[in-house]
Amino acid sequence: MLPIYLCEDNKKQLAHLEKIIKNYILIEELDMEIICACTTPNEILKSLEEVHHSGLYFLDIELDADTDGFHLAKEIRKFDPRGYIVFITTHSELSYMSFEKHVEAMDFILKDYPRQLPARIQECMKRALRLYSSIKNETQKTLSLKIGIRYLYVPIDDIYCIKSSGNKHKLLLLTDYSVYEFYDTLQNMQTRLDASFNVTNHAL
Repeated sequence: MLPIYLCEDNKKQLAHLEKIIKNYILIEELDMEIICACTTPNEILKSLEEVHHSGLYFLDIELDADTDGFHLAKEIRKFDPRGYIVFITTHSELSYMSFEKHVEAMDFILKDYPRQLPARIQECMKRALRLYSSIKNETQKTLSLKIGIRYLYVPIDDIYCIKSSGNKHKLLLLTDYSVYEFYDTLQNMQTRLDASFNVTNHAL
């Protein structure tokens, strides 16, 4: 799951961004979740103290605080060096500063074009999830499952059983924390998993 963090000092604008993101996650059934949506930088930094994996950050540049979005991004990098940072602002002239500040922003979105805002945010979400999934697959063996229109990436080490479901042409995948039902065959699972994993027809 890719966590999302928002920092916007205008509460009305923050609520608007939350709505755009939550609706897109729901409609597309994305493996993402808003972990923190706040008006002050300290709230995001505090929430990162217990997090040990990359996130997607939508940051306003001009914040009603002692620091701005660029400084917040630098602090985020201390916790999350590989995170995906997107700046949102009303000032196009600040875009070049994202390069000068060396915070490696993934994108820069202008609030001046409200009709384009949802599409730009959604594109950033898709790109970040794509990058996150590819990195995760490189560092940890995962099994991809297509459930409806959603793709999930389940760590192979977390799987303890794959078996036939009561529903025709469906399988059940069990982990310690969840159960997934999806269309596939045991024969196909055996080709996708290495020999150390025992695929069975038997119920637990």
